[in-house]
Amino acid sequence: MIAFRNGQDNPLKCLPKDLIEHLGGDGRAEMMLAATPYDLDEHGKFTEGYLLLTDSQFGHYYRSNGNWECQWTGIDELTEASLIEGLGMNLLRLASEERIVSEYRFTLRYTSLLAGFHHQLERVIAGGGQEEIELPSAPAAGEEKKVR
Repeated sequence: MIAFRNGQDNPLKCLPKDLIEHLGGDGRAEMMLAATPYDLDEHGKFTEGYLLLTDSQFGHYYRSNGNWECQWTGIDELTEASLIEGLGMNLLRLASEERIVSEYRFTLRYTSLLAGFHHQLERVIAGGGQEEIELPSAPAAGEEKKVR
């Protein structure tokens, strides 16, 4: 069983079991802050891939001939993560200074997972690490919004 830092929810819940086992084998699973699947390659064809985030690295896992291949980039090499929304797909673009480091395409199926991943990635790039996200407080008793 993998234990995550600060008792956070399992950021790997969207990953397939064989990839989680692969991550556990190389010791990276415990360091994960966020993960999201992506499903389009650079040519717009369907694929199976996953983006992972630690406090110091950005990882990209994809299947090649039935095996998991990976590429890792240091967070210190990234200066910007842009989420570009389009018709039928979204694009996550990673940049360093003025050059594009990589781009990942997603169908709208993964919009909510991608939004959370992008938010966490921006915070890590900015040096915010994994502090708790401050959510708006609940309204005081008797001040709830009334709905019909």
